[in-house]
Amino acid sequence: PVSTSEPSPPVEVPSAPTNPSPVVIRHLRANGMVLVVLPRERTKLPRRFVLHELELQDVAADRAMSFKAVVDNPVPRGRIETRGTFGPWQSATPGHTPLAAAYRANQVDLNTIRGIAGLVRTEGRFSGVLERIEATGTTSSQDFQLDAADRPMPLRTTFTVIVDGTNGNTWIAPATAHLGKATAILAKGGIVKAEDRRGRTVDLGMRIDGGRVEDVLALAVHTDEPIMKGLIDLSGTLLIPPGEGRVVQRMKLDGRFALRQAAFTSDTVQARIDELSRRARGKPQAHDIANVVSAFQGRYKMSGGVLSFPSLSFRVEGARVDMAGRYTVLTQALEFDGRIRMDAGVSQMVGGKKRFLLKVIDPLFRRNGATEFPIRIRGTARKPQFGVDVKTTLKRALLPGR
Repeated sequence: PVSTSEPSPPVEVPSAPTNPSPVVIRHLRANGMVLVVLPRERTKLPRRFVLHELELQDVAADRAMSFKAVVDNPVPRGRIETRGTFGPWQSATPGHTPLAAAYRANQVDLNTIRGIAGLVRTEGRFSGVLERIEATGTTSSQDFQLDAADRPMPLRTTFTVIVDGTNGNTWIAPATAHLGKATAILAKGGIVKAEDRRGRTVDLGMRIDGGRVEDVLALAVHTDEPIMKGLIDLSGTLLIPPGEGRVVQRMKLDGRFALRQAAFTSDTVQARIDELSRRARGKPQAHDIANVVSAFQGRYKMSGGVLSFPSLSFRVEGARVDMAGRYTVLTQALEFDGRIRMDAGVSQMVGGKKRFLLKVIDPLFRRNGATEFPIRIRGTARKPQFGVDVKTTLKRALLPGR
């Protein structure tokens, strides 16, 4: 079990001691030293920081000292340059020791965090006390990626976070990430140490309004190119517990989404969508109806590398599909079942003599003003296989008591 609840409320920054220090060190240089931060919990391992450069001014127990440092951060690994003030030291409650500084880092390696990769540049400012540091800043990466897709993507973030410097727990409140060219993701939540295992739990709420679906798919789905382009609105939660195995198999998702003006990048799939729209409108030979855009909406859940959709609706002009099913991320396998409703009658979906001959069975497939069939989708995201269960519909129409 872990807790990603909000950190403790702000601590009043203590004032300097009234008694002057008997010793003041005006200038101190200590390059190549190791700083060990002991956590409050005795069961936790200490945090170690290698300081390649360290310069201190006015070191004394009764005042804040100025510092300049170059330090190696262990996870994610990177060399950070920082300067600011630290102290006065609170010997009774070290976590209440105040600090304030600016920082920057040019090559933070995200590969040291399981499941993600990329090099990040970051800069910003922080202040507060050791156990509650409030930081604001920016990050930028040209090759951020998740192991679910192994596709580098540009990512920029602007954030406000609260960090417990005694254990590294971090609360995001909030952060805005810009993914790809035009997708903004608002995130809020916590990244905290697990109590019963090594590692940290990521627990975030997230929201996308009017983003690009191809950006999201490129980050999360392993394909040569995103299977779809269009606009996406999304809200939900993301939980990644620590543990072995790929992050996509540990990731848990729960939320809602809607896609607008969506078109498939596969010519084969888009051709099937265009054909569906032509037949559903009763214009099977109207080849000027092409590059039809689609709309999707529904609920989603993810666990164990399987993305399930308890409810999913899909629309093109002339037709609507309502279904439920699942998508296995690593294999891209599809398994969906539902119903399709089309404006045109069965006879209107074909041309030539068949149109006249099929008029007699049109009523058998009409329900509430639309032609309806059971439908199923199998195959993979790149090569889906669509099937319509005409026999079940005929049995229902001819033998309504069954």
